[in-house]
Amino acid sequence: MINPTIALLSLLVYSFGVALSQNIFAPFFLAPAVLASFKPHFVKPAIKRLILLNFFIILVAASPAICGDWRIAALVFTRSNLIVFFALLLVAGESEYFAPRGILGLGLGDKIASLFYLGVSFVTALRGDFSRIKRTLAARGFVAKTSIFTYRTYAGVAALLALGAFERAEAMKKTMLARGFAGRFVFAQTLEKKAGAKDFVLLAVCVLSVILREFELI
Repeated sequence: MINPTIALLSLLVYSFGVALSQNIFAPFFLAPAVLASFKPHFVKPAIKRLILLNFFIILVAASPAICGDWRIAALVFTRSNLIVFFALLLVAGESEYFAPRGILGLGLGDKIASLFYLGVSFVTALRGDFSRIKRTLAARGFVAKTSIFTYRTYAGVAALLALGAFERAEAMKKTMLARGFAGRFVFAQTLEKKAGAKDFVLLAVCVLSVILREFELI
């Protein structure tokens, strides 16, 4: 478990440093390597997710490649993979409310932290609803095909999720008003991890990774 404040700061430093660079340098691979050594059990799942996300990354990189600028295409592809892999590995095994905790720790404002908290809550709830609907469809023998019935079924699922989201939002609003919500979520201190040596090592490595301009690869 990593301190969410230091983790979010490390991600900001690394992602902005890599994204704004005009070249790819060998030290850019240092931060993901160090983080992988801290979380060796999560490397394989992170790589699997990265492979799935590469479908979208390849589509983005294909635009300059079609125009004949292969260097820009390789630059976009490599930068995107480095940042996404680092982010996936950073949040692997952490709480769903990792980001709101980090935002509160950085002092970016209660409103921003509240938005992230509510966003995570809604995504988690909708994911649970979607999983339940999928199990129901599977139990009824539904098989996806290229047919009108399949499209109507998917449209019905989307409608159910949308209606459920509106109802959940209204219920959450009433609950928060009843509990006297004052614009700030208070997280249990017992769940908060204090910053340790590994956290500061990771932050230092991220800083070094983006300021060392040695061994240009692309």
